[in-house]
Formats: sequence, C-alpha cells, structure tokens
Amino acid sequence: MAIIIEEEQQQSTISIVSIFVWVVILGVVGASVYYLFFKNPDFTLFVTPEGFKNTEALSKINLNPGQVVTSPAFKALRQYTALPEPLNVGRKNPFLEL
Repeated sequence: MAIIIEEEQQQSTISIVSIFVWVVILGVVGASVYYLFFKNPDFTLFVTPEGFKNTEALSKINLNPGQVVTSPAFKALRQYTALPEPLNVGRKNPFLEL
C-alpha cells in the first residue's frame, strides 16, 4: 500500500488589500520623484527693510586695528572681572605608568 503525498498547488489570488498597498507605494514613490526632480521651487519675494540699505556704507569702511587699539575710547575701557587662575589638573603625561 503506497501513500502518495502531493504538494498542494497554491493558486495566485490577488486580494484587494495587496493591490491597495501597491498603489499607495507607487503613489508615494511617484510623488517623491516628481517633487524632487521635476517641480521647480516657488521663490519668495524678499524686500530688504530700509535699515539694511544703510549697511552698504558700513561694508565699505576700512578698519585699521592699530588706530582702534591706540584710540582714547579703547584705552578708557576697563576690565571688571579678574582673569581665572590656572589650575594644575591631572598629570603632565597621563600615559606614564605610576
């Protein structure tokens, strides 16, 4: 008596859910390709305020550091905080063994 075992053939059934998922995936990929490669960005119109128009004259000023340091206004400046004292933290060479 022989036992015959056959593999069941699966029929290819396409469900509505799988079709919907593929349509959504293709839609997202298509939209991203369109917006990344084909759509020209909309440029906004930027009007500079009137205060910025005066900055063009400031950009043409020639500064001389020597004149700034020797000016009486610079020399009148005071330092209100003390400089921090250096601390000895750690060893000079941390890779040396003790």
